[in-house]
Amino acid sequence: LALDECGVCGGTGTAGCTDPAACNYDQGAACDDGSCLALDECGVCGGTGTAGCTDPAACNYDQGAACDNGECTYPNPGSDCEGTCLNDCDGDGVCDEDEVAGCTYGFACNYNPSATDDDGTCELDSCSGCTYTDASNYDPSAIFDDGACVFEIANSCPGDLTGDLTVNMQDLLIFLSLYGSSCE
Repeated sequence: LALDECGVCGGTGTAGCTDPAACNYDQGAACDDGSCLALDECGVCGGTGTAGCTDPAACNYDQGAACDNGECTYPNPGSDCEGTCLNDCDGDGVCDEDEVAGCTYGFACNYNPSATDDDGTCELDSCSGCTYTDASNYDPSAIFDDGACVFEIANSCPGDLTGDLTVNMQDLLIFLSLYGSSCE
């Protein structure tokens, strides 16, 4: 009697890969012959290839990848892989295609916080006025005070004779020049 492939005298078994996890598993093999192979990252039985990004235009291009893993990343339009603008004519760090024109002056009536390029349309006068609620010319629509508030004087002989809302040397000189006069 002769030995079969598995070394059994008079047997009929064949040798092959008996590991069900191997890509070359042989269901009919009676004994393992050490030929079992695993799939590589690219799905090749017994291969040694690695998966990675195979698109040279991608930021994470892998020159050594044997197959694509579907995980390529690309720069934003108008930028390189480091995020630097490729088109930034004014050098402000904002890509030309992302620039927003508008008024960039924070004290303007039409200030646009989203604007990245001032377009010369800033309006400074239409929203200024008296912002003090105690003033007789208070303007509730005013955003910025224009310094022209008028305050009513409750006393007929105030210490502020110049009307500048402070009692100072000028008031004293006026007072002294009027000393002895009667107030009506």
